Amino acid sequence: MKKLIILILILVITLFTYSKEVTYEILVNSAMKNNSTIKVKDLELKKISNNLKIINTDNFPTIKLSDRVNKDENREKLNYSNSISLDKKIFDGGLKKYNKKKENVNIQMKNIEISKEKKQIKYEILVNYLDILKYKNQKNIYENSLKELEKEQEKQKLLYKEKAGKKQDLLTIETEILDVKANMIKNNSNYLITIEELKRITGENEEIELKNIEYEKMYIDLEKDIENYKKSSDDIKNINLQNDINMLDKKIIKSKDYPVVSFNANYSSNSDELSKIFKDWDWSLGVSLSYDIFDGGKKKIEYENSDITGKINKMNSDEIIKENIIAIKKKYYELKNDELLIENQNKKIEGLEENYKIVKIQYEYGVEDINTFLKIKNDLENSKINLINLKLDYILKYAEYRMGL
Repeated sequence: MKKLIILILILVITLFTYSKEVTYEILVNSAMKNNSTIKVKDLELKKISNNLKIINTDNFPTIKLSDRVNKDENREKLNYSNSISLDKKIFDGGLKKYNKKKENVNIQMKNIEISKEKKQIKYEILVNYLDILKYKNQKNIYENSLKELEKEQEKQKLLYKEKAGKKQDLLTIETEILDVKANMIKNNSNYLITIEELKRITGENEEIELKNIEYEKMYIDLEKDIENYKKSSDDIKNINLQNDINMLDKKIIKSKDYPVVSFNANYSSNSDELSKIFKDWDWSLGVSLSYDIFDGGKKKIEYENSDITGKINKMNSDEIIKENIIAIKKKYYELKNDELLIENQNKKIEGLEENYKIVKIQYEYGVEDINTFLKIKNDLENSKINLINLKLDYILKYAEYRMGL
C-alpha cells in the first residue's frame, strides 16, 4: 500500500510541471519549421523545380571540346586532332514546350500535396493537444475525488475504531480510493505518452504546458461550404491538374510525329605533326533532321493508354467528389448532434449536482448507505468527464469538417 502511494505521489509531482505555456497555434508554427515530413516534401518540391530547370537548359546550345591522339598500324607517326562543336535543337515538334508545362503542373500538384500534408499535421497536433487537455481536466476531477474520499476514509476509520461504523463501509471506501488512484496512474501515463508524441510532431524540445481551448458552438452554412468545395477545394484543383497532365501527355506523344531539327557547327584540326594542329583549322556548318518513320505502333499504343488513363481519372474523380461530399454532410450532422448532447449533458450534471448534495446530507445523517452515496458521486464525476470529452471531441470534429472542405 505504501509503495503504491509513493508511486502515485512521484507521478503526480512529475505531472504538469512544464514551464513553457504554449497555444495550439504556437505548436503548429513550430511543426511547420521542424517537422521532418514537411522537410521531405519541401525537398521533393525542390527536386521537381530542378526538373524544370533541366528542361530550360535546352534553350542553350551544347558546346563540346575534344582532343585526340591516335596511332594505327598503317601510320608511322601519331595523329593529332582537335575539335570544338556546337549543337542546338531548333525544332522538336513542341516536345520541350509540353514537358515544361507538365513540370509546372507537377509543381502545382506537389504544392497541393504539401498543403494537404500540413493540414494533416495540424490535425495530428490538435488530436494530441485535445487529448492532453482531457487528461489534465480528468486529473483535476480525480484529485478532488481523492481528497473527498480520503476525508471519508478518516471518518470511517474513526467510526469503526469507536465501534460506531461498519468494517464493510471502511473497506468500500478504501476500495474506491484504490480505484481512483489506479485511474490517476493510467491517466498520468496517457498524458506523458501523448506529450511525447506531441513534441515529436512539433519538434519541441522544451517542457511545455498547454493553454486551454474553450468550447464554442460554431455556425456552419452547409450548402455554402459544399458549393465552395465543388469550386475551389484542393480535391477539385488536384482533379483539374490531373486532367491537365493527361492532356499534356497526349500532346507530348503527338509531338513525336514531327521531325527533330538541329543546327550543328564544327571547328576542327587534324595533323600528324603536333606543331600544326593549332594552325590548320577547318569549319563546317550543317542542319540535321531525325525522324522515326516506323516504331511498330508504339506512339499509337501510348496515346491509347493516355486516353484510357484520362477516362479512369474522370471516373475516380467523380467518386471522390461524391464520397467527400457525403463525408462533409456526415460530419455536419455529427456536430449538430453533439451540440444537443453537450446541452443535455450540462442539464444532466446540473441535476446530478443537486441530487448529490441531497444524498450526501442523507448519507451523513445515516438515511442513505455508503453504496448509494458512492454511486451518485461516481455518476456525477463520470458525467463531468463525459462533458469534457464531448466538448473537446466537438472541437476536433469541427476541425475534421473544415479539413474536408
